[in-house]
Amino acid sequence: MGIDITRFCGDVDGDLLCSICSFVLEDPIQAPDCEHVFCNTCITEWLTSNQTCPLDRTNLTVGALKPAPRILRNFLSRLTLSCYYQIQGCPALLTLESLATHLLDCDFNPKRLVTCQSGCGISITFEELQKHNCLQCLKFDMELLTIVQKENEEKISEMQSELNLQAIVQKQNEEKMLKMQFELDLLKAEIDKLKKGNPAKQSTSSDSQLLPTAGQSQAVNQGTVLTDQSWLTNISIYMNTRDLLFQYCCPTPKKWMLKIARKNISESLCPLEIVNTLIQNSHESRWPPGIRSEEAREANRDQLTAYRYRYLYKTFKNNQLGNGIEVLTSIGIIMAVDNTHMDEDMVINPGFLVLMTLNLHPMEG
Repeated sequence: MGIDITRFCGDVDGDLLCSICSFVLEDPIQAPDCEHVFCNTCITEWLTSNQTCPLDRTNLTVGALKPAPRILRNFLSRLTLSCYYQIQGCPALLTLESLATHLLDCDFNPKRLVTCQSGCGISITFEELQKHNCLQCLKFDMELLTIVQKENEEKISEMQSELNLQAIVQKQNEEKMLKMQFELDLLKAEIDKLKKGNPAKQSTSSDSQLLPTAGQSQAVNQGTVLTDQSWLTNISIYMNTRDLLFQYCCPTPKKWMLKIARKNISESLCPLEIVNTLIQNSHESRWPPGIRSEEAREANRDQLTAYRYRYLYKTFKNNQLGNGIEVLTSIGIIMAVDNTHMDEDMVINPGFLVLMTLNLHPMEG
């Protein structure tokens, strides 16, 4: 469809009019043989139902059309006309060549994007601005922000759940590694006993004062209960270098654990009075002040690895834990005489017990 001739200033040459719509040519296009010129839209629509030129009836198809001559397009571009939005109040007079650029920035173009100056700052068309309500706009923005915030919170929750799951898996893996290291240390200790042929032999000179006399050794062989601290020579001593004691300790041991501990310590020829005291000191409430609570142990964690302890253990099948579950009960005996290098709030006389349990062959799944 061409441009309304009434919008142009002065007379318009008839050669610049479309023969179909009778308006000034818009996007002119030419028939190749007869060289008649029409608006692109007009001739294309004509050829949808006709295959001839509308003026001389010569054969014509859409594919045969070509752009109008340059001289014709130059004449058209120099024509002066009013803006499309003259009715809306635009007073501009401009050439056809500059019309398209002017329309983009015309202040009277209802489709032109403008920014609301009433507070919300939204970019909308000039036409929509006339009926724009900032309160409704802000309310919509708040609802949209609420939805986005909820989605973000859900994503954060999912990510936090994944992180928590990863932390649990990591902790389980660390515990498995510690258990494996713990079992390896036990195996090494048993191998050392077999190699030395004397499980009571000490590895450091500081324990020489605990070695039994000839008479005491004979008493041990005969199964006699020894007095004082000499019974300790029957139990190997270790350093808590990796803090295995408190990694798996039971600060409030069960009765069956105390029963096993009492039996094993008694079999080491420990005097009954000391056995009873050690059993009483197996609960964390009877431990030294420096490790009497989880908070205290955490505060003194750097000192835990300095403990020297005597070690006993017993393996048995615990039916309460499931069929075929072999449980290792470990007994750490921390005696004051072995830990004279520790601070006063880290030891008690004559000593205390740290009990542990470990499933050696956990069930699958």
